[in-house]
Amino acid sequence: MTTSHESPLTRGLRAARATAPAGALLLSVALAILLGYHYVPPVTRALDRLAEIKTTAGLIFPIISTALFGAVIPICMQQALPSTREPGVWRRMPFLTLLWAFKGIEVDLLYRGEAYLIGDNAQPLTIITKVAFDQFVYCPLWAVPTVVLAYALPDVGYSLRRLRSNMGPQWYRRRVIPLLLANWFVWVPAVAVIYCLKQPLQLPIQNLVLCLWAILVMLLVHKPMQHPRDMLDAE
Repeated sequence: MTTSHESPLTRGLRAARATAPAGALLLSVALAILLGYHYVPPVTRALDRLAEIKTTAGLIFPIISTALFGAVIPICMQQALPSTREPGVWRRMPFLTLLWAFKGIEVDLLYRGEAYLIGDNAQPLTIITKVAFDQFVYCPLWAVPTVVLAYALPDVGYSLRRLRSNMGPQWYRRRVIPLLLANWFVWVPAVAVIYCLKQPLQLPIQNLVLCLWAILVMLLVHKPMQHPRDMLDAE
């Protein structure tokens, strides 16, 4: 369990070690998809078809796919396994589904904006710039803090006043920084691979990695994963 004297850096590094096997497996999956897209014709055709569907569906695709892969599938998997089952999760599921539906729009707009401003190609400078903005601007300033706050809302009855009181002073340092360090450990290499794909494929593959990440962490650390802080409490 977490001890009160641990620094955010220590907690983040401990969480990163706990999720290292998941990160290695996810990177392997992402690389396999990338190589399959470029060198295996059936995979190329399947992914090109997926890109067409995503483009045709517009924002409906990220809403449905991210809600499904970010909330519905991981929660159902969590509740299906006795070792990770937790009471009350089904009551939070509608809120978490809406959260990840919104996150789907957010990430899709991020990827579209990056493609427009930085470029939709797999040149090294393009990938490095996108990864840097994604992981070192978007994640610390918005993505990780909003997930931490949103996942804490059900615990305080969806009251913003109680949320502020519950988070306490220096909440970013105590709650966001450890999760951010663990996030970088897994997602920096993963998004580097994702950005090697053309823009319409980036969100679908991100959704797949997101879903597998949530499930693998849940299985590896044997903790319920409905709350981001759970990975920070793993031994």
